[in-house]
Amino acid sequence: MLGIVVSNNRLNDTYDEFITAQVATSKEHDGTAGSVRLKSGDPAFGYIICRDIGMVALDELKEDLGPVSLETQVEMERALRQVLGP
Repeated sequence: MLGIVVSNNRLNDTYDEFITAQVATSKEHDGTAGSVRLKSGDPAFGYIICRDIGMVALDELKEDLGPVSLETQVEMERALRQVLGP
């Protein structure tokens, strides 16, 4: 599974688990609430499914692809607030 870490660094540094949102590696964006298309400058392609949140343990991480763009982060925050509440 490809995922984006959505937990903050304070939590990430404290525990050996990360809160993640799943990434669908498809060119087809479903356009539903809580989905964010990854931009051309992002380290992966497809879209982030912000309504599909889970936990990933540190030893399950395979590779750090790097951060998403600031524009994607802003859209992802908006989508997370939409599906999780204020």
